[in-house]
Amino acid sequence: MNTGLAIANPNSQPANITFHFATSDGVGADQTISIPSNSEIAKYLNEPAFGLAAGTTLQGTFTFSSDVPVAVVALRLLRNERGEELLTTLPVTDLSAPTAPGTAYLGHFADGGGATSQVVLVNPTDSAIGGTIQFLGQGTAAAAAGPIAIATNLGTATSFSYNIPRQSSFKLTTAGLAGTLGSVRVTSATGSVLPSALVVFSYRKDNITVSEAGVPAMQGSTFRMYAETNAAGSDPGTVQTGIAIANLDAAPTTVNLELMTLDGASAGPPVPVNIPGNGQIAKFAHQLFNMTFPFKGIIRISGGTSAGLAVVGLRLRYNERGDFLMTTTPPSNEGSVPGSAELLFPIFINGSVGSLGYTTQFILFSGSAGQTSGSALNLNVN
Repeated sequence: MNTGLAIANPNSQPANITFHFATSDGVGADQTISIPSNSEIAKYLNEPAFGLAAGTTLQGTFTFSSDVPVAVVALRLLRNERGEELLTTLPVTDLSAPTAPGTAYLGHFADGGGATSQVVLVNPTDSAIGGTIQFLGQGTAAAAAGPIAIATNLGTATSFSYNIPRQSSFKLTTAGLAGTLGSVRVTSATGSVLPSALVVFSYRKDNITVSEAGVPAMQGSTFRMYAETNAAGSDPGTVQTGIAIANLDAAPTTVNLELMTLDGASAGPPVPVNIPGNGQIAKFAHQLFNMTFPFKGIIRISGGTSAGLAVVGLRLRYNERGDFLMTTTPPSNEGSVPGSAELLFPIFINGSVGSLGYTTQFILFSGSAGQTSGSALNLNVN
């Protein structure tokens, strides 16, 4: 297991990065690196650039600041039982954002049938924080969903307490025994604030971990997400889109799903979906819509009560070996104010790196109704 970081400096002057590591044992000393103008650095955290001694084992956090604006992406690397490298994205918490008490909603977890889920919490503050984690089932048409007992690395319970030292982290991993789907709620204790929350899905086939994907907490009432499906079934080369929607209210609700082509035209009638109170649905896009394959477009998700929805988008692919691979396709929250500033992808990879071959796919779409934009995609190669 390893963590990678890519930092891009788009400025005409060097970016001076100050950083430190923190664990439950305490906060390390500040260190510095400099990134030249119009350049980037892409390294694993155990490489010399970040000052960790060879062979260091660490579970905690990496905190950094820059004297000029930079773009950042974090990646989690797992080397599986076959020695293959699996990558998934990790959220980067903006420490300038205000913290508050409340509940963070993770729209999907899976446990059983080869799947496990890890709930990862990061304390962005300089004080200890605490609270509880609960796993909720999907519910039924006759009954709202409630907390369910899940076997984890910390035992079996319907509610798990967490206490996180300042700038440190906490991880709860399901055992893969329940055979259930649902959502996760992270609630701060009285007098505490919420951590940054993430769920990482892992899928094993024949005792080999073949795929991982990480999804941060999200809450809103209207979302858009990219969808791509070329076939139903599980033949090698099949690409599909998965959607999970959690109802954050105790009362049942109806959510409307709209399918649009890449030019914004409707690709079929809206589909209403009923979700139990505190419940969740998890479906493939081709199970919800009458699609013509291959399809590339946008799914718009709206409705629910004032409590809102938590939405997860997944891109699924069966590779040449028939393994089930997944990655996230983050939904765009229509409630967010669109920006006009330049957007940066801190890293892309194309071609061979060592013994591995890579390609990168860029997906751009309007995040709200009536939004239009014209732009150029510039690739800067180090």
